[in-house]
Amino acid sequence: MHKPLRKRGLYVFLSFGIIYLELG
Repeated sequence: MHKPLRKRGLYVFLSFGIIYLELG
């Protein structure tokens, strides 16, 4: 029942978090 899209979204969210911390 696991959807790959959901996992991909999580990776995207983590990527944005890292970028935000680097810019901040």
